[in-house]
Amino acid sequence: MEVITFSKVSKVIGKRIILKDVSFKVEKGSIFGLLGPNGAGKTTIIRIILGLFEPTSGKVEILGKEIGKTKEKIGFILHKTGLYPKLSCIENILLYADIYKVHDRSKIEFLLKEVGLWERKDDKVEIFSRGMQQKLALARALIHNPDLLILDEPTVGLDIETKIWFREYIKKLREEGKTILLSSHELTEVEKLCTHIGIIREGNLLEYGKVEDLKEKYKKYSLEDIYLYLKDEIYLERV
Repeated sequence: MEVITFSKVSKVIGKRIILKDVSFKVEKGSIFGLLGPNGAGKTTIIRIILGLFEPTSGKVEILGKEIGKTKEKIGFILHKTGLYPKLSCIENILLYADIYKVHDRSKIEFLLKEVGLWERKDDKVEIFSRGMQQKLALARALIHNPDLLILDEPTVGLDIETKIWFREYIKKLREEGKTILLSSHELTEVEKLCTHIGIIREGNLLEYGKVEDLKEKYKKYSLEDIYLYLKDEIYLERV
């Protein structure tokens, strides 16, 4: 079953072409990594999935429905977390619990314990480290038990221990049946975490598929080798 389907999706803002005929599918139960440099179009894809942008052309389906009709089944963390710094940890998550009509307060305790913040629940978010804020944002994104989790550059600015924690926790979420789409420009992190990848550059989806299948297809040992190969192919086509 496909959780996300993009069919020849383009996005133009003013005179700038952000996405060009992008097509891919994200399978249920996968961890799909959108891999590419800053400005490649990764965040635009995420904003389209979340209904924040409308595609200029093409078709998008989320869980078999049009954009916007499955919002209650999606959890997300954007690059700017949107946390309220003057509110406490638990006040931030309570706001979202109310939005999603989650009345079982034991879920909040469970999630804050899962991310290691229960003992800091009454502290204001403004004193939290970047890693602590990301963990709180993750707990908030999971409060309504979504089927699909969207993460925009989730490990940027995190120390190595917190990066490892995020990687292992995302794997755990997949084992529990969730589908995850994340964006990143960190090749090593994506290779360690993702089951599938899409390589995007300058608004073009160069390739996508299972990590192991792509290594076999291009006879490469790492995602870095594949990425550099595809990048060079584009350069040669333009010469």
